[in-house]
Amino acid sequence: MRARTILAICLAIAACGIAHGQIPWPGPGGAGATQARARQEKPQGLYVDVSYDLDAPQPQPGPAPPFFNCPPTEVAPVIDGHLGDKPWQAQAAASGFVLPDGGKPRCQTQVWMAWDKNSIYLAFRCEEPQVDALVGRRGELDRDISADDYVAVQFEPANNLGRDGYFELRLNCRGGQWDARTKRPAAPADPAAWDPAWIGAVQIGDGFWSAEIEIGFKQLGARPGGVWGINFLRHRAAGDGEGISSWVAAGSFGWVMMGRSKLVLTGLDFPRPLWGKNNIKLTFTSPSGKIWITTQPQPLAAGTGTTITTSLSGGTSVRTVPVTLQAPGTGRVAIKVRGPRQWTHLPTWWMPWEYSMGIWVLESIAASRPRTLMSFSLPYELPPLLQPGRPRLVNLGGRNFIRVPLAINAELQWLQSLKWTVSLAPAGAKPRWRGQVGKLRAAHAILDIELPDLKSGPYTVTIYARSAGKLLAKSQVQLQIE
Repeated sequence: MRARTILAICLAIAACGIAHGQIPWPGPGGAGATQARARQEKPQGLYVDVSYDLDAPQPQPGPAPPFFNCPPTEVAPVIDGHLGDKPWQAQAAASGFVLPDGGKPRCQTQVWMAWDKNSIYLAFRCEEPQVDALVGRRGELDRDISADDYVAVQFEPANNLGRDGYFELRLNCRGGQWDARTKRPAAPADPAAWDPAWIGAVQIGDGFWSAEIEIGFKQLGARPGGVWGINFLRHRAAGDGEGISSWVAAGSFGWVMMGRSKLVLTGLDFPRPLWGKNNIKLTFTSPSGKIWITTQPQPLAAGTGTTITTSLSGGTSVRTVPVTLQAPGTGRVAIKVRGPRQWTHLPTWWMPWEYSMGIWVLESIAASRPRTLMSFSLPYELPPLLQPGRPRLVNLGGRNFIRVPLAINAELQWLQSLKWTVSLAPAGAKPRWRGQVGKLRAAHAILDIELPDLKSGPYTVTIYARSAGKLLAKSQVQLQIE
């Protein structure tokens, strides 16, 4: 009786397993046949041969935006168009304006900038040998002055740097004002969307005309401090009317640092980045001392930052800090510079020695914790990692291959740490063939993928890039097999 019970239980368990497909049934329609079909549908192997185009130019970081440091002013200038105020004598001018084609305009422009806790101040000096031919009239606010002789400034406040848009102020040679906010991506300027209160004044001199502008931080929805995006423009209609010239190419921005710290950032070099390791070069003018510099991509998944500890010897010091970027599109790199705290010790000679010793210990602990000297963020835009070329069929030694040229926008050392794979599938279907590429040694590679026996029709080649098992990027190309 007991043996029958055990046998019945075993049979019941087996029946449940067959019903749920956990135990193969040898019949043509059982779970065993399903598993056999799954094994048959597993992607098959591909042979991939790799060669390199070493004559092709290797990817390089793009040019860094121009940068200048703008300390605060203790005396606000009088906005009357005359450039004799103290702030303009103390600050260095931004110059070297260029035309849209990269050439130099015949009449150059200089710009000075200052700020205090309330406002930003700007001064322009525009060379003009034909001041009698200046074009412009004073009219109602936001009247179109795009055909006049005018100067302009475009702001990207620190809290909006590289994000959804910028502010623009224009002032023509007769004092006519125009302002607008332009939103990204590529939306037209809308004067009605932003109506700030700001002051502008101009003066016409002998062989030049000058302008001054004042606008409050509140009108820009920002606070002083940090790194701002900025560009200065001039439209020349007088004389031969050479049109727009600008400090940075129109549509781009330079950077200005508004800082109050004794540690002064006088140089900032962050070239347009590539995938992988990028270097940010910082130039300081400061007293001697120890500092900590930290970089961190934002969002955090966009890459990895680092912290370096260094000592400044006083005067001018240049430090390079790396940051690794590995996510396409726009992002920001947060930079923080910290230094030791400066403490004034309390007089403790009149206290009992137990109390004075305790205060000394607490002050020493507090002084060992660094304080933030400056903190700012820099925008960047990372291109796609992979740029595959047009695939084609080739015959090598009597064997058919799919040839895919591949350009990779990455720093070489980081590129060599990635692992690459490819897959092939009928268009719209899951991959049926996979192949290992391994590691690539150069940024311009040629993948020759051996062609299996295929029916005619459209096929998709997919290229994958992985780092430490994580998929970083993939790119697909289409191919028609006849």
